[in-house]
Amino acid sequence: MRKWAKRIVVVLAVLLLVPLALEITIQVIGDPRRAELVAQAKERAAYWQLESAGFLEVDDQALRFKLRPGFDETIGGVEYRVNALGLRGGPISTEKPAGTKRVLIVGDSYAFGLGVREEDSLEMRLQELLERTDPAAPAAPPAKVEVLNLGVPAYQTQQELTLLERVGFPLSPDLVVLVYYANDNVVASLTFAPGLGMLYVDELPVPYSWKATLSRSYLYSLLARADAKRRFDRGEYDARGDRCWPVTSQRLRDFAAACSAHHVPFLLAALPELSGRKELRDDDSPAATDQARVIAFATAQGWPVVDLRTGLLERVRAIESLFVSLKPIDNHLNAEGNRVVAELLAPEIQRLLVR
Repeated sequence: MRKWAKRIVVVLAVLLLVPLALEITIQVIGDPRRAELVAQAKERAAYWQLESAGFLEVDDQALRFKLRPGFDETIGGVEYRVNALGLRGGPISTEKPAGTKRVLIVGDSYAFGLGVREEDSLEMRLQELLERTDPAAPAAPPAKVEVLNLGVPAYQTQQELTLLERVGFPLSPDLVVLVYYANDNVVASLTFAPGLGMLYVDELPVPYSWKATLSRSYLYSLLARADAKRRFDRGEYDARGDRCWPVTSQRLRDFAAACSAHHVPFLLAALPELSGRKELRDDDSPAATDQARVIAFATAQGWPVVDLRTGLLERVRAIESLFVSLKPIDNHLNAEGNRVVAELLAPEIQRLLVR
């Protein structure tokens, strides 16, 4: 028994010490992921800089990361400001000004306005439209409306709801608009590695509170990648189809229920996947099928919804004209794209604000 106990101890020591020695050697020579980040920075410099400097890791599995309060940098010619509440834009009062209608725009990078100046974001375009004098009553003063940006790049709807609960509802909104983008129905959330300033997928079954520390290990990152690839190959991360729809539909129900519990009207702004004009215009494409499912679900639930695919098809010949960039391809909305979407949303927002 003693002989076997010694052998077991030796084996365990080897299993622990060999990976530890290998990890130390890798870190001394240079973590290969840093070279990957340099390559990514060349391909998408602006967004990588925002990710590495503008995000803050959160020791909370529901949120995982957030925008860094006080962040203010110009990246790729675009200034990104983050106020004390962790929202894009300048300082705002937590107490709603008297006589003001407050609208919260919640979502991911499309709500955030990735790639466009603050004044060209969806929120600012909506603010301009909603404050205009009513043509039917030109003598009346413009309505006092404050549109706030609760968009965070790479968030999915469950994270957006968590942010709304913690930051949004305390701001006493009169309306919450969820900008739902078609790639949301992915089971996993991205995790932020503070030591590298990057987002990655880590669904390994270890306590979430350990992940920030473990993310510094290159060997651990290989395990996380292998697990992510296995899940991806099994279809767990597929943004379309039947497998992930139960997750997505429940997230949307939770979002609407939270708004109802706080007695705040809720508007679903359904933005289709923006792959290109062919996919957008094909009624049988996965993008169109996914969009139709979301619209039908929202309608069945009795929620106000704006089908932005239909509106874009009516107004835009080539959706690529609304992309931030074509070389390299970046299908986030440019200034004109945000203006068009704001014009499609404004009438329904106005209707809900005066209801």
